[in-house]
Amino acid sequence: MRRYIRSLILFISAAFVSCEKTVDFPAEESGRIYVNALVKDNGQSRIDVGIAKPIGAADNTYLGYLKLVLEADGKPVELTPDPVNSGNDMLSYTTDAVFSPGQKLTLQASCGDLPSVHAEAAVPARIPEVNILKGELQSYKNDGAGMDTDELKTLWVFTAQIDESPDDETCFCMQVLKRKVFEYEGNVPDHEREMLEKEELIEQTDDLYVNGLLPDNGELSSIDPEMVVDFDGGETFISRSKGNYGKATVSAMVEPTKRTILSSGFDALTGLSYAVYQSYEYRIRLYRISAETYDYLVARYVGKNSFLPVYMGFTPPVYVYTNISGGAGMFGTASTYESEWLRY
Repeated sequence: MRRYIRSLILFISAAFVSCEKTVDFPAEESGRIYVNALVKDNGQSRIDVGIAKPIGAADNTYLGYLKLVLEADGKPVELTPDPVNSGNDMLSYTTDAVFSPGQKLTLQASCGDLPSVHAEAAVPARIPEVNILKGELQSYKNDGAGMDTDELKTLWVFTAQIDESPDDETCFCMQVLKRKVFEYEGNVPDHEREMLEKEELIEQTDDLYVNGLLPDNGELSSIDPEMVVDFDGGETFISRSKGNYGKATVSAMVEPTKRTILSSGFDALTGLSYAVYQSYEYRIRLYRISAETYDYLVARYVGKNSFLPVYMGFTPPVYVYTNISGGAGMFGTASTYESEWLRY
C-alpha cells in the first residue's frame, strides 16, 4: 500500500543509501521498524533493517529480537547476515537468490513490542538488448553553487538505447562505472607493474555532472538534474522512459577523461627507459526499477534538496514515500543490466 509519512528528522545509515530519513511518530510510540531493501534479479540483493525512534526516545528495543522473512511467490528465501555492514542501530542481510520477472516478493519483520511491518513488490521485466552510445556536448561550467559561468566545457554523454518502446510508466536508473587501465612501454619494474595491476581491479561509480546549461539557448539540458540521487552504492540518474527513434533511452553526463602519462623512468639494470600511461574504461549499469522504488527515490531527492539556508527561515515539511506497512522505508525491486567494459 502506498502511503506518505509526514516526518521528523532522523539519521539512519544504510548500505546502499546514506541520507537523512524522516518519520512521524505518535507520542505514545517508542519507534518503528525501518527497512531499506533493494532486491535485484541478479543475485546481489541487500536488506537493511533498523529501528527508527522519535527524538529523545529511550533506547529500549534490542535488534537481536528482530525476525525477518523474505518470500518469493510464497516460498522462503534464504537470507545471510552481513556482520561487516551491520551495527548497533542496523542489521544487514544479503541474498544470492535469482528472481524472475513477475515474481511476487513479500517481506515481513517484527522486533519485540514494536509494530510488525509488511511489504510487497513484484520483480520488473528484464531489460532487453541495450546499445550504449557515447556523445559529447558543450555546456556552461557550473560553479558548484548552482550558477552557470561563461566558461564552456566538454561533457561526455552516455546513452543507453533499450530495445523496447518508451513508456511513461517504465522507470530506469543508470550508473556510470569506471576503472583505471595502464599501458606500458619499455621494461617497467616488476614492483610497479604489480602495484598497478592491483589498481586496475578497483571499480568505482563515476560522479554524474548535473545542472549543465547548453550554450545554444541557455536552457537546462534534457538530463534532469533533480533526478540524480545516491542509490546502490553511487550517484545514479533516475528517469521515466524516454523515446528516441522508437526505442526507450536513458542518459547520464560525466566529466571526460583522457590518456595521460603516469610515470616514466630509467632501469639501471637494463639501461632501458620505460613509461606508464593511464586511461579509463567505462561500464554502464542499468536498472529497471519498480514504481515503489521510483517514487521513494524521487521523494528522497525532494527531501535532500528542500533544506533552506538558515537566513531564509524554516524548511517546509517533507513527505517521504514509503511502501512499508506498519513501518517506514522502502522495499524495492529491480532488474539489472551491465555492459562490457568500454574504452574510448
